[in-house]
Amino acid sequence: LSGRLQGGDGRGVVALGAGDRRGGRIARCLYHAHLARTRRPDADRRFRWRLCHWPRSGDGKRVMASGGTEPQQGNELQGGRIADGMVYATSRRNPVLAFHAGGSGDISESHLAWKFEGAGGPDVPSATTDGRLFFMVDDRGRATCLDAKTGEKVWGPERLAQGSVSASPVLADGKLYVVNEDGVTTVLQAGPEFKVLATNELDGAYTLSSLAIAEGRIYLRTESHLYCIAQSGQE
Repeated sequence: LSGRLQGGDGRGVVALGAGDRRGGRIARCLYHAHLARTRRPDADRRFRWRLCHWPRSGDGKRVMASGGTEPQQGNELQGGRIADGMVYATSRRNPVLAFHAGGSGDISESHLAWKFEGAGGPDVPSATTDGRLFFMVDDRGRATCLDAKTGEKVWGPERLAQGSVSASPVLADGKLYVVNEDGVTTVLQAGPEFKVLATNELDGAYTLSSLAIAEGRIYLRTESHLYCIAQSGQE
């Protein structure tokens, strides 16, 4: 895991990547050079993050990059997801694009699987998919589900807990977890029917980070605390 910060004016390049410890190749990166504009008075000092995949083949060539820019140029890369032979990319609300993996050069037309231009596309939060359904939450806190193979809308946009959303939705155990900037987590059924299973609030602190889930535990970082949530009696 590596990180890099350049520039002292709040506009520097921020990069966080995970690499192959044996070959040293970057497998994926967290990268965004733009600032989060939110309700916070000090928001001009806070960065907005987006997840992008930057995989490489055995000969070191880049396999996929979304946005058409190089990290060192300091330009925005839009969030991407790879699942079941498909590559998904959001592009500041609209359109949301899906491509068949493979090919080389400009595949924007030759490998385009579908394009979604309806309401509900995200700007800051990345989308997620299980390969069957594609889930996205926009910055206003509205969730939408598409068919991952065709791009047809299954449901949405549906309003979640009141508040803006910067964190990316997380899929786990057949559920979709969405955290808004007030630290309220909405748990949805990750299925073809919109169904809210639970709404949970902690301390109401300002929250930008996405959930992390590992070994049956849920980790959530707010402005003031790092929480670990587990079932009662779990060590």
